[in-house]
Amino acid sequence: DPSALAASQNGPPLRAAVERDPQFLTGVRVGYQTDALCSKIIAAPDAYSSFSIDDGLLFSKNHFGDPVLVLPRSLLDGRSIPEIVIDSAHSVLGHLGFNKTAEYIRRWYWW
Repeated sequence: DPSALAASQNGPPLRAAVERDPQFLTGVRVGYQTDALCSKIIAAPDAYSSFSIDDGLLFSKNHFGDPVLVLPRSLLDGRSIPEIVIDSAHSVLGHLGFNKTAEYIRRWYWW
């Protein structure tokens, strides 16, 4: 979908909106400990060549080849971390539909 691609490439940076709260990245790091996949990757990073760790944060690559922050399936202040990102994407982009919003989020995050 060309319009989804345009939204993902031309929208304002989502990470700036999401990560302006300093507790977000702390919550991500803490969440890795209880997330089944993330905890395995962090325990044996050499076994997972698709991932890298920087400053305690886990990264993968999106379909553009850019690094994206891996989000644990855990809670931060009673909300799921992916839910926080989805809500932020809606605030930044507006309600442009599932495909455009998902493509936009995938530019910076993976879960």
